[in-house]
Amino acid sequence: MKVSKYFKKGTEMLRLVIGLVLAMSSSFAYMLATCEPVTERDFNVSGKTVHVKFDGVECITATSFDESVLSQELTNAEGKKFKLPFGDFMFDANTTQVGGQVTVTLTMPYTPGIVGYMKKKPDHTWVDVGSAANVQQDSENNKTVVTFTLSEGGQYDADGVANGRLRDPGGPYILVQSPPQSQEVSVPFSPWAKVMIIIGITLIVVFKKKHVV
Repeated sequence: MKVSKYFKKGTEMLRLVIGLVLAMSSSFAYMLATCEPVTERDFNVSGKTVHVKFDGVECITATSFDESVLSQELTNAEGKKFKLPFGDFMFDANTTQVGGQVTVTLTMPYTPGIVGYMKKKPDHTWVDVGSAANVQQDSENNKTVVTFTLSEGGQYDADGVANGRLRDPGGPYILVQSPPQSQEVSVPFSPWAKVMIIIGITLIVVFKKKHVV
């Protein structure tokens, strides 16, 4: 009887423990599946503030910033040389719908050299988003605004999968101008010019001979 009594209590305790574990697991899974509904971030880049805003996302789950590329001259697959004056930004965001579109807006101090936005691919090569990026220069209000739209799971989504999560590494860029190469300039001579040169040399020789005599 005592054994049965203890067994019954042990079974009840085990059920209680299992229930608590399951409840904690469910809560933990819920925490992982949700995130704080923040869609904007500020970054301090060498004392300058870059404001990044997302439209079409529920929240930003992770952000990072690579400042090591600030002084580097980079080259994309097309051979275009460029620099990232505000570094390389990395975002993970949960989109409002799978395969939906996300608009990214970066506002930074006025930088007239910025002409577009470069995306970093998973193989660490770079691709220009081209006409997808709209650059607005506002010198009066001391700001440059770069806006572009990405499709979740599309060409510029780093994970390349329509899974409701957008990965966006990249940054606004300025072009690096190659120094002009010196070229030799050849001046073509017409036949008449050659004749005049020969006549001039001949007259000089004759004049010198007369003076010698």
